[in-house]
Amino acid sequence: VFRRQQMASFRVCGFLCVVLFCVVARAGAEDAPLADAEVNFGFNEPSDEQTVALQQDGKLKVLLKSNPTTGYSWTLSSADSGLLSTGSTFQPPNKALPGAGGVQQFTFKAGAIGTHTLHFVYRRPWLPSEEPASSAIVKVNVQ
Repeated sequence: VFRRQQMASFRVCGFLCVVLFCVVARAGAEDAPLADAEVNFGFNEPSDEQTVALQQDGKLKVLLKSNPTTGYSWTLSSADSGLLSTGSTFQPPNKALPGAGGVQQFTFKAGAIGTHTLHFVYRRPWLPSEEPASSAIVKVNVQ
């Protein structure tokens, strides 16, 4: 009887070790820095935030749904000096429909190691004192 209990204890311990290993391995995989990363945001949320791990000199693409026909567009409100802006473009929808929105794309290159923050606001550019309709924050952990 004692031998059976001892074997059952070993099996339970072995199972728990496997589960713990899987949890630790999964957590480490999520934190691994990427050479290139892409984050997506909509414009219907009042505010949104995402975090991404990026290798030094890695490229980051931030895609923000936008509809400039309404007078609103995304602007980069603030950025840490550890991220270098390499450009921004507007991608219209695949079908040319009047009043249809598209995607604003901002690209960055990771410079300094550390945590850096990008803050975007969705507003009418000619009314800078007006409260933004939406905002998006990207925290970039450069490793």
